[in-house]
Amino acid sequence: VPFIPFYQAVEFKEEVPEKLRGKIEEALDSMGVLDALIIPERYQEKLWEMDAESADRYLFPKFQLLSADLSSWLKPAARLEAAITTEVVDTVIRSIITEDSEALLFLNPEGRYGVGGVIQGQVSALSTSKFVGIDSRRRYREQVMLALREEISLEQQKLSRIEAEIKQWEAHHRLLESEFKAFPGKGDLETAAASLHDAQLTLENKKRAVEEQTELVDSYYRQLQQTREEVRILTSGLQLPVNLPAFIEAENSLMAYGDALRELETVHSRLLSRKSHLLSLEEQLADLASDLDELRYDLGRSKRLIEKEIKIIAGLRGLLRQMDYRAIEEQINSCLRRINEIPAQRDRAVARSKEGKVKAEEAVSKLRELRERLYFRRLIEQINREGFAAEYALGYVRQGTEGGDLFLQAKKVVEQFKEWSKTTKTREEHLSSLQERYFEVRPHLIEYNLVLNHIFTTLQNAPGTNEESEMKPQLASASTLRPEAKAEVGSGRELTVGERAELEKARSSLRRLEIRARIQGKEVNFYALADFLADSIAENEKLLRESDRQLFEDILANTISKKIRARIYHSEQWVEKMNKLMASMNTSSGLTFNLAWKSRAAESEEQMDSAELVALLKSDVNLLRPEDFQKLAVHFRSKIDQARRGLEEAGVTKTFHTLIKEVLDYRQWFEFQLFYTKTGERKREMTNNAFDRFSGGEKAMAMYVPLFSAVYAKYEGARADAPRLVSLDEAFAGVDENNIRDMFRLLEELDLNFIINSQILWGDYDTVPALAICELVRPNNANFVSVIRYRWNGKVRELLTKEAAGWR
Repeated sequence: VPFIPFYQAVEFKEEVPEKLRGKIEEALDSMGVLDALIIPERYQEKLWEMDAESADRYLFPKFQLLSADLSSWLKPAARLEAAITTEVVDTVIRSIITEDSEALLFLNPEGRYGVGGVIQGQVSALSTSKFVGIDSRRRYREQVMLALREEISLEQQKLSRIEAEIKQWEAHHRLLESEFKAFPGKGDLETAAASLHDAQLTLENKKRAVEEQTELVDSYYRQLQQTREEVRILTSGLQLPVNLPAFIEAENSLMAYGDALRELETVHSRLLSRKSHLLSLEEQLADLASDLDELRYDLGRSKRLIEKEIKIIAGLRGLLRQMDYRAIEEQINSCLRRINEIPAQRDRAVARSKEGKVKAEEAVSKLRELRERLYFRRLIEQINREGFAAEYALGYVRQGTEGGDLFLQAKKVVEQFKEWSKTTKTREEHLSSLQERYFEVRPHLIEYNLVLNHIFTTLQNAPGTNEESEMKPQLASASTLRPEAKAEVGSGRELTVGERAELEKARSSLRRLEIRARIQGKEVNFYALADFLADSIAENEKLLRESDRQLFEDILANTISKKIRARIYHSEQWVEKMNKLMASMNTSSGLTFNLAWKSRAAESEEQMDSAELVALLKSDVNLLRPEDFQKLAVHFRSKIDQARRGLEEAGVTKTFHTLIKEVLDYRQWFEFQLFYTKTGERKREMTNNAFDRFSGGEKAMAMYVPLFSAVYAKYEGARADAPRLVSLDEAFAGVDENNIRDMFRLLEELDLNFIINSQILWGDYDTVPALAICELVRPNNANFVSVIRYRWNGKVRELLTKEAAGWR
């Protein structure tokens, strides 16, 4: 009777997936069809005539009309037995249908099967195809042979190991026999016992000595640690090496500093005394000037009196010639009396004249000193005049016509900016604000080559420079002085050190900060740059209004969208990876977490929601319709207008570049949601109410898992060699042992290094491959803390000695 097993007679079609193949083969095996024999129908009667001891399963074709069958997945094999045709095999294949029914045999894609309309079953879907198809049988045969070879290899290894153990036991047996033969006699044993007893006594004495020395060493070590801690506390605020030579040198430096400071205080006291003396001299000078004026007034009055008396005498002489004697005599007597009085008045006038002469000489000397000071003030005035002229020439302030009186121009400028004099800010604060603002906007204007330089650092032919401050009289006739200054100074004089320093300070005060830029290869000042930028902004706004579609088509859709798509893709991959990590955690409470990155809804009618926006950005630009580009333009224009209104309300100013950057920040288009799942329950969103219902350990898990996820996401954006470090205080408090083990496993899987502290946690879990541990000990409320170091190698926690720990 010709026959062929079913699994040899059929093959899978190429389009059937591997998983479905496993289900079909497992179901056929469970149904008893896989190894059943296909026999032509004409031999059916002959089978029943065979011996009763013969037993097997046979397949006879029975075609099912109008039903889906196994021919969708199986086909007859290429090589069959000569007596069994392809038609017979095909009929057998079509006898098994692929949908649930009351038929004799059925098998569906989900793995359900039925036999005879009574028996039904479901496959495990864990098997793979092993028998159907030549390739499957060959692959299965190779797998079985490989497993047998491995088993043989293991058995051979066991055999070699057993033979080696036998040899070891034989050698051990020989050694025992030789040792038994060499075993000493009773006398030798008694001698050895006595020696052992003496050695034990010696050992006990040595142990006690070692213990005493150990206690002594520990005492000295504690004292050393305490001393070190005291030294550390005393030197914690010092930037000095902790050694004796450094402190001796510092002490010498302090002594030298104290001497210098005392000398400085002495010099400062003398300076204050001299300043006080100078103020007193200035007050005396003012008093002398006042006395000199009074003397001049008295001298003039005396001269007028003398002239008046001379005129009176002359008049009297004329009257004598015209009047009678008695009148003349009376007048003569009066004159005589007057003459007698005049010598005394003259003496007094002479004395006052001498006193006035002395005061006049002092006043002249003081006047000369004032003229010299006036000359110096003229030099200062000339420096300020030239500085104002140079700064006025910059064109930043315009008052009147060029070439006018410089003093009048200065008055107009002061009048114009008099409100600025009321500000509380100093010049240095204004300079600091300018520099801060300059460095803030410079990156946005880098194409204009902004430069912030000092100007007026040197004025050509400035009075008081090194070339013209040689303390010579030619200073008084320098070409930079005004004519009145030349006339007043006369022969000139030498400048003092203080005056030269004040001249240098006056020149330094002329220094200004100026912002220069380069536009189209031409160097311009700040106001020209501001005008150019204002014109450019106006022109760009006009171009932006005229070419919105071109901007969003050529730039946004082609360039920026690629970057946004890439980053959104990486974020989605990150979320997926984090969900796999969190799903793999075997928590004691059966609690798992899941992150969802959801799109935000539109904020106005002009805007799109994030899902629609991302869908447009992910689309091929060549397939976008005009209305799609219009949506993009309207959406981003609305976003920019919304951001501008928010900035205006907040009183904040930002550049257009910054606004575009914020609008295109894809992270603002989405929001994270955290979900949790407990065993036997459906997935729920993590809310405050849900969190409050958690146990202590579950709350800790709910906090740590998202925290580590966020840290991992942050570090993923760093360079490959960047440190990936987290620090935790009182780590994993309230979490049970099993969950703490998972927390450490999550840290390792995320490739995060960590520094943590805890009162009870050692960190020696099998999920931690290596760990450095420091135990801080403060015995009996001591004023120092000792450090005991351990190392965890993934299996054992070891105490480290000083040499192993690398202590100094």
